Amino acid sequence: MARADNDLLKMALAGYEAHKARIDADIIHIQAQLEHRGSPKAATDGAAPAKRVMSVAARRRIAAAQRKWWAATRKAAVKRTNSMAKAVTEKAAAAAS
Repeated sequence: MARADNDLLKMALAGYEAHKARIDADIIHIQAQLEHRGSPKAATDGAAPAKRVMSVAARRRIAAAQRKWWAATRKAAVKRTNSMAKAVTEKAAAAAS
């Protein structure tokens, strides 16, 4: 029985090796097609990607937009606080009456 199992395993191994050889050939064929098309532009060599450079004018426009946004946000916060304080004062005055 051990002899039959050993023979069966040898035949299975031979079949799998033949299948692996066909797969390896297909992989080589596909890689050759990919190289023919050109390699992708991804940074696969481990080098860091180049930093984006922004002009001084662009940085100034962004800074101005940020200042404008923060000014509007602060103004809205003050307005909200003042209206809440006014509501509390009116509520307290109504309760006192």
